[in-house]
Amino acid sequence: MSERRLRVGVDARCLNVEHLRGMGKSLFELIKRTAASGAIDWQLLADRPDRPMRLPEGLDAHVEVFETRGYRFQSWEQWSLPRRARQLAVDLLHAPATSVPWWQPVPTVVTIHDTIPWQGQDSHWPQGFYRDRLLPSAYHRASAVLTVSDTSRRDIFARWPGLRNRLHVVSPGVDERYLDAQPDQRPIVMAGTTVPEPYLVFIGGADPRKRLMWAIQAWLGLSTPQVTFIACGLEPSAHEGVRASIPPERRDRFIVAPFISEAEMPRVYMHAAAVLYPSLYEGFGLPAIEAQAVGTPVLFSDVGSLSELKGPGAVVLPVDDIGAWIRALEDILQSGAQLAGPNQVARAWAQQYSWDAYTDRTLAVYRSVASDRGNR
Repeated sequence: MSERRLRVGVDARCLNVEHLRGMGKSLFELIKRTAASGAIDWQLLADRPDRPMRLPEGLDAHVEVFETRGYRFQSWEQWSLPRRARQLAVDLLHAPATSVPWWQPVPTVVTIHDTIPWQGQDSHWPQGFYRDRLLPSAYHRASAVLTVSDTSRRDIFARWPGLRNRLHVVSPGVDERYLDAQPDQRPIVMAGTTVPEPYLVFIGGADPRKRLMWAIQAWLGLSTPQVTFIACGLEPSAHEGVRASIPPERRDRFIVAPFISEAEMPRVYMHAAAVLYPSLYEGFGLPAIEAQAVGTPVLFSDVGSLSELKGPGAVVLPVDDIGAWIRALEDILQSGAQLAGPNQVARAWAQQYSWDAYTDRTLAVYRSVASDRGNR
């Protein structure tokens, strides 16, 4: 006997964006991989009619994008979203981006990616009632809590021990395009300009935790100036300030990348001499897997969930020793490893992170929550 099709409501604001990022990518893959089987009747809800909805091609789903007047006290999230979920008679509501309504008229699943908002001052998550009282209370009301790594699970346990029995680790996967990418001789072109090789790729934004300036310092410390630096993921508002920080004589080798599509990103990784990922903390760290999946060395420190991602292509370095970072880059550049082709052992290691496994584990939690509701 086949399992009943679940009707799942989703806070889909992470899809209602100009460009998909980490949380949106995970939701996109989940929806895409359940579309063919018809296991889920998706009810996707978002709040920005002025922005596109990034959905899998040909998706048969109910999509609503509507505003809530006033925007006070996260009113769309806390009132309009759960109210509409109840009206749609969903089996459960999934809040996939750490925030979640306190009022839960239907069984609710929340994904807490990490505890970064509670580890210090963050302009996106200011200290106060919403962050420190409402959300923790809402987490304890949820039917299930998902997180993305064992590190995040430990951090969540330490902060909210009462969530222990409802917390599940569901790690994201790596897109098959990274695993299937093959070396080619075509140059990388950005904004109509061919990128000079060899080059290094920094992945991350301008958030101090991502340590863009640390990566730039390592690049500037190289004995040869004939190495290009590509900064990916920077918000447009940060471009001018970052570019101004580069010595004039090195600016011709410094590139702030425009948005790069998922289809092109594996080639950008594969042509790189190395990927720099000097973040001080990550809840998961997908770029560390993506780089290894194409067989390119990735440099990072043994911090946060990155400690779980030390595959054969990882170069793990002291978090506070810039000399060690410079020496590691010098060794990689002098070895000419990129000319010998990708590290196949690292590529094989990366295959363990599968979007299909992520989907299966998430669906198992959905079905458990729906079953508990049916047994009440």
